[in-house]
Amino acid sequence: MKRNLINSILILFFSLTLTGNLFICPAAKTVPTYVAIGDSITQGTGMKEKENCFVNQFTKLLQDDIPELTSYNYGKQGDTITDTLTKVREDKELRKRLSNATYISITTGGNDILKIASDTAKNITHTNYRKAKKIPKYIKNENVAKMILLYLQKGSTKEKLNDFLNTFTENYHALLEELIALNPNAIILNQTIYNPASGSEYESLAQAIDYVTVKMNAVISDEVYEQDSERILLTDTYALFKNQAPRYVRIMKDDIHPTKEGHQLIADSLYETLYSPKVKETIASDTKPVTSEESEPISETETDKVSSVTVLLSIGTIAFLILFIRLLREIGRE
Repeated sequence: MKRNLINSILILFFSLTLTGNLFICPAAKTVPTYVAIGDSITQGTGMKEKENCFVNQFTKLLQDDIPELTSYNYGKQGDTITDTLTKVREDKELRKRLSNATYISITTGGNDILKIASDTAKNITHTNYRKAKKIPKYIKNENVAKMILLYLQKGSTKEKLNDFLNTFTENYHALLEELIALNPNAIILNQTIYNPASGSEYESLAQAIDYVTVKMNAVISDEVYEQDSERILLTDTYALFKNQAPRYVRIMKDDIHPTKEGHQLIADSLYETLYSPKVKETIASDTKPVTSEESEPISETETDKVSSVTVLLSIGTIAFLILFIRLLREIGRE
């Protein structure tokens, strides 16, 4: 009798185990996310209404196709390429967001240029501009701007500039490598750096800024194309804003940040870059955005199946306990 009870318990136990393995509840689909990293442009500095920031505008465009998409903005005013790279490497929350992201956008390099500009202006005017929130009027002076350009072209300054560009190259390469290692399936949207004075009345200042900006943009472009991946994309913001500063940049208010129209232009361009025919054809199926149809909830049939399995497992558990109690009683009698 005892042997029969033991055999019955073992058969029921293995049956329950097999049933549980056969009817696993379908895993929930991952919700698509967009993570923006970078500087004050990503943060939306200068926009009283944050929904006008390109990150939120781009999010809305994505949500037209993917209603369930959520976005996270990690832009920080004043951040350089070094600051952004450090956060990607060390910020646990950010790393988790990035590792699960469908889309990632980057704006960086602008504050690195500002550092060069302020240091150069300091050497010429003997005034510290590092903490200036707006473009100092003195620097917009045509003669001073020309002096800045000449200073940048000096032999000793050119050597420092080359060292800076080498460091920027290393950091941008490291940033892309870090993001790809965290999430090889993410689509990473890079941007070139625009010239905030291009097309404005401050032509000499625009030329001085271009002397550095063009070189940095060459670094960004080279690093993106070196990856040779359809997931690593580039939007040429510099070309979009060229000769259009009064419209797309708050330059007439002595501010280098984009206007509402500038932010919208960036968002539209990112969207066009993402959904260009070439990208749509070449992105692998496992990296395509999850559409609302693909992410619909479990069907009624699947729900019924899960409910039936739950009932079956509950009944089996009760039967297992009854047989186990009977076995204990038999052992007690002996």
